[in-house]
Amino acid sequence: MENGVKKVWDAVLSHDSVAILVFHKTKKSFILVKQFRPPVLMSLCRGFEERNEEILAPFIEQAYTYELCAGIVDKSLTLVDIAREEIHEECGYDVPNSSIQKLTSFRTSVGISGAQQTIYYTFVLFFFFFFSP
Repeated sequence: MENGVKKVWDAVLSHDSVAILVFHKTKKSFILVKQFRPPVLMSLCRGFEERNEEILAPFIEQAYTYELCAGIVDKSLTLVDIAREEIHEECGYDVPNSSIQKLTSFRTSVGISGAQQTIYYTFVLFFFFFFSP
């Protein structure tokens, strides 16, 4: 009840998460991760009673998103440790915890879940080694 009016909400209990801005110093660009997201596909196909392969096919490519490197907090590790694991898993870089800097934490998807997300920043470099015979 709010001001005498009964209200109902849909809510999802979801994991907190980390996201990392990974800057590639050599290329002078941020690294993004391309991932297939089934909920995006289902949203694109909203209105179709049947979701068979023929209906889904035209929407598959649109269900890939470009995102920050990120992951859910679902284990007993520090947030920095989880961020480091995600950088390695999603981007292939092994960075030391000391180079991962916290930027901020905030509540995300507040209309439906209110989970907390913590944003970090780190940078990576490519090293080129030239060997002469």
